[in-house]
Amino acid sequence: MRTRTPHRAELEDGGDRMPNVCGSRFHSYCCPGWKTLPGAICRNSCGDGFCSRPNMCTCASGQIAPTCPTKSSQQCNIRCMNGGVCAEDHCQCQKGYTGTYCGQPVCESGCQNGGRCIGPNRCACVYGFTGPQCERGKPGLL
Repeated sequence: MRTRTPHRAELEDGGDRMPNVCGSRFHSYCCPGWKTLPGAICRNSCGDGFCSRPNMCTCASGQIAPTCPTKSSQQCNIRCMNGGVCAEDHCQCQKGYTGTYCGQPVCESGCQNGGRCIGPNRCACVYGFTGPQCERGKPGLL
């Protein structure tokens, strides 16, 4: 099933600008009295960047993230990884990452039997184990 992507629209008289969509299951269009504007829609502020696709900003640094820092926060001397944003002198990490530079993935349920967290809620299991948290032994191997 396809979902409708909201148009960035404004009233034809130059009034409010906001998402607005009418349409059938496979074709979306502006409702009567509205006109399509070019560009994507971002729910969060893009700071000193710009909205480049739905809910994603292209920041002044070239990074693509849900939000971008403003000039006051760009004075940071550190680079954040995995979509983290530099705020003053530390990184604010996106959900699923932690650490000084947001370089460490978080497995909320942990990894068992010697498994290692390699991505948000993603474990790499050692030989002989399987499952989302490496909780099951493979039959015949243990």
